[in-house]
Amino acid sequence: MTDRNVNTYINVKADEWLEAKAYFEANPKEIKFKGKKNQQVVEVEGVQKKQSTGHDFVKIAGDIFALNNTSHIAHESDAGLGGFGRVKRAININGRPIVIKVEGAETKKSKGVKATDVLMQDMGYLLDRVERKVKKEEGESGLVKAANHYKTKKKVLTAYEDRGDRDLYNELTVQNQGEYSQPPKNLVYGLKAMMGIQELHDLRIIHLDIKPQNFVLNGRGESLTVMPIDFDLSRRLKSDQKYIIKEYKKGVPKVIGTPGYIAQEIKDFGKYSYASDVFAMGMTF
Repeated sequence: MTDRNVNTYINVKADEWLEAKAYFEANPKEIKFKGKKNQQVVEVEGVQKKQSTGHDFVKIAGDIFALNNTSHIAHESDAGLGGFGRVKRAININGRPIVIKVEGAETKKSKGVKATDVLMQDMGYLLDRVERKVKKEEGESGLVKAANHYKTKKKVLTAYEDRGDRDLYNELTVQNQGEYSQPPKNLVYGLKAMMGIQELHDLRIIHLDIKPQNFVLNGRGESLTVMPIDFDLSRRLKSDQKYIIKEYKKGVPKVIGTPGYIAQEIKDFGKYSYASDVFAMGMTF
């Protein structure tokens, strides 16, 4: 649950919802409805910029969601940006917030149900994943790059639970002139983040990519939560396992994670355990 009024950052008018609903009812196989954008030029700090109203909509997770418009006059920002796509904010007509990762579809060579998908579904974090063709007539580029480095004419939209409205890294650094905040603020964040990681460990899940950028904050004061996100590298231990050994080939450890947060036993032996997450937490806070 979130404590924010989501409509303050995605401002969707009633007639937009009606148009989107009518479109999807008339086109039940479509995934996206490109809404009307009314542009205007405004002056921001002496610089003229194009801004607009209006939103695009997608049908995903059994519902219709409005996507944030980055050029909107209300300054609706994306949730994030990756090497192969972007992460959009979205709400349904009742104000339920989710985030949607938009990226190029992988080729048949790499398709299949991923273990991390099952893991994220079990956690209630992964809500749905749909695929749609890129439409040149709507101004989209003809080809997009997928995570496996192939060019593709399809996009994948992955819907995730919206776990928070503030990025931990920005909270700790940007608001403090590029330097980490000092106790007690970072101590509180650290303790709350440990509670989130403990929930994963209770499910026998190792996160494997703990860093400030992979936590989001929601609420303030006693209601503050610091939740982990981005489980693409995560793994679940079997009931009789205490660790996982990963190798590229015999004797050569497979090292995954972010430099600066990787435990020594991973570098030396490709050994992953709860202790790997504990080490990364120490490097984070």
